[in-house]
Amino acid sequence: MSWAILIQLPLGVALMVLTTVPENQAPDRARRLLDRAKQEAAEQPKRQAIVEMISTIIVYKFMNLKRQTHNSNPSSCLRYLPPS
Repeated sequence: MSWAILIQLPLGVALMVLTTVPENQAPDRARRLLDRAKQEAAEQPKRQAIVEMISTIIVYKFMNLKRQTHNSNPSSCLRYLPPS
């Protein structure tokens, strides 16, 4: 889904859509949604909840990708891990 469409959706719906974007687009979309949350969510608790949801989605998305990649080619999963 393009960013132009994603930005038009309500923030809560955009978070759900983040779970379906391809892994190669997920980091960029997550960063943009984080910026959007900072602008739209005036209350700190609401903003923090949105940040935590985005973080959780990305963690699960890449844990799943890591498992899939590891199962097909163990050495290729290293490129998805953050630097130490």
